[in-house]
Formats: sequence, structure tokens, C-alpha cells
Amino acid sequence: MNQQTVEINLPNQLGYERVAMGSAAAFAEGIGFLPDRIEDLKTCVAEACINAVQHGNKNRPDARVVVTMSFRNDVLHISVFDEGEGFKQPPKEPD
Repeated sequence: MNQQTVEINLPNQLGYERVAMGSAAAFAEGIGFLPDRIEDLKTCVAEACINAVQHGNKNRPDARVVVTMSFRNDVLHISVFDEGEGFKQPPKEPD
């Protein structure tokens, strides 16, 4: 079984999504992703980090954003966590 994990703990400030993008790109390159897929991955990671800063953490300067990247059994997993309160109630099912 192959396994690698990297975790990045970032300030809750716009601009640091670039650190996450670069880290995700380097991680993906190291496990053999093709360049066009790496560009897609960078976009996804950046958008998730921006969402965490603006909506999850509501721009609070004391909050953090944590990005975890792992490669297990030939599958890349990336999670972006914020310190927001989450949903008070689950969202309603769409019509």
C-alpha cells in the first residue's frame, strides 16, 4: 500500500490560497498527475480555500484554514477545513 499525507495550516486571509494551490500542484506532480489535471486541481483548491475564508470563517482574522492532501491506494484526497459554525439546520432538499 502506498500512502503519503501533507497538511497545511493557513491564516484566514485571502492570498494564502496561492500557498495551497502551489502545495497541491507539487503534491500532485510528485504522484504523477498530468499538467492539465494539475491546473484543474489548483483551481479547485483555490476556490475551496477562498470559500473557507469568506463563508466558513466569515473573514475572522483569528480563524485558520487547514488543507489536507493524502495519497492512498492510488487515490488523491484533498480536504479543506474551516473553523466556521456550519449549518444550524441541514439544507432543504431541492425541488
